[in-house]
Amino acid sequence: MKKFLLLLPLLLFARTYNITTGASISNGKYCSSSETSILQIPVIVSFQYKGLIYSITFPYEQIESKVKVKKKDNKKKNNQNPLSSIQNNQQSSQMPMGIVLKADSKTVTKKVYKSGMADISFKVSKPLNPQPNIYTKVSFIIKFANARAGLGTGSTDFSIQYDAYKIKDPKTIIFGNIGYTASGHSKKVKYQDLVYLSTGLIKQMQDFKSGFKFSHSGAKTKNGCAADSLTGFLIRKKGKYNYTYTASIGLSKGASDFSVGAYVSFKFNTNY
Repeated sequence: MKKFLLLLPLLLFARTYNITTGASISNGKYCSSSETSILQIPVIVSFQYKGLIYSITFPYEQIESKVKVKKKDNKKKNNQNPLSSIQNNQQSSQMPMGIVLKADSKTVTKKVYKSGMADISFKVSKPLNPQPNIYTKVSFIIKFANARAGLGTGSTDFSIQYDAYKIKDPKTIIFGNIGYTASGHSKKVKYQDLVYLSTGLIKQMQDFKSGFKFSHSGAKTKNGCAADSLTGFLIRKKGKYNYTYTASIGLSKGASDFSVGAYVSFKFNTNY
């Protein structure tokens, strides 16, 4: 967090900011035996300065997991038959030495709840030489660990990403990206480096845009699973606001079973 505070003065360099916020809800097992629900409320501030695009993401998260644990039941029933109790004592006295009777156990579902600020990310993008009907950029991303909250990965991760947009016709855009993440070290979980990518299509309608994208991410841990998902989205502009609605389904064990989200973005101008 202290390292991140050193970057805050960058916000003073621009006069126009693009601010995006909203919420998404996802649910799934994420390659585990526990069912997990995640609520994410990000606030993204981006701006341009001297040919570079800067973006800072503040992600608030609420995570609720349903974990099954075995609980020993050592309590005796109050309505137990006295005769059966005597018989049990007699059977216990006849047990050979060294044999111990285990207490009955039952499986119960325990809810684990966490909420707070997850790993904050800082992104710097450089647009490359434009080509006819093609826009490309390369980005460097760093996630600042917030291990105390127990959210996000809890490690400082570094990523490099390449984005490309192809204008096929005035109403159709094909896009895609590919990136590599060098995962940092966490005290609780041992993460591994991974490759991620996505590709999709945007179609311009009368007063809104619609499209879809396929996303893939490698396994975050050695024993984890890759995450594949298919997302559909709708973008509508109203005045100076852009509204985006998303819905996705998981295609592999490492992804959420489903996710829905709604976001709004707008430009903010300073007066100095």
